[in-house]
Amino acid sequence: MRKLFIFKVPAILFCLCFSVLVFPVEDNKLAPIPIIDFDGTTPYDDFVYSGPDGVRVDYEVILNVKGLRYIKQEKTSRKLRWCLKFGEYFGWGVDLRDGNVGFDTRGAKYLTFWVIGQKGDERFQIKMKDITGTERSLKSNFYRKDLKEWVFFKIPLKDFGSTIDLSRLENVNLGFNNRISGRSGCIYIDDFKFEF
Repeated sequence: MRKLFIFKVPAILFCLCFSVLVFPVEDNKLAPIPIIDFDGTTPYDDFVYSGPDGVRVDYEVILNVKGLRYIKQEKTSRKLRWCLKFGEYFGWGVDLRDGNVGFDTRGAKYLTFWVIGQKGDERFQIKMKDITGTERSLKSNFYRKDLKEWVFFKIPLKDFGSTIDLSRLENVNLGFNNRISGRSGCIYIDDFKFEF
């Protein structure tokens, strides 16, 4: 009886080790943090900016609920259209502050969102700003160039550099100007999140 018990223990250990090697347990990933989805289920407000000061810039920011091509999964999206003269700029963003306290993204690894362009070759800046006023921007075409269909952007937060304080973010925004975005264009955006 004792020999049989000794034989069973190594066999059980072998089975356990084999199951760990062959069937590894997935890491417990944290759920993404929704920033804005335009369906009324996220707590943050979006905003628009343009300039230079005193100049009436031609842009349009509307909630898009028509046109199946520009709706991701039959939901709403945000339409951003611009027509800029030399020196003009326009932007859209999400205010992440809670009063004067910045949003803490520590632990998150990516900023993710979806975009489709009206023509497909649209370009813009992806920006983050902390509550000290430090802002960093990245060019969209470094990550995705063809926007003819809905495309998924997955931007590593480390790409924004070490000078921005990711524990005290003020906002995430998209910027458009003549140099990067051209004179005119139109994109539709949806489902901004921080992912782990």
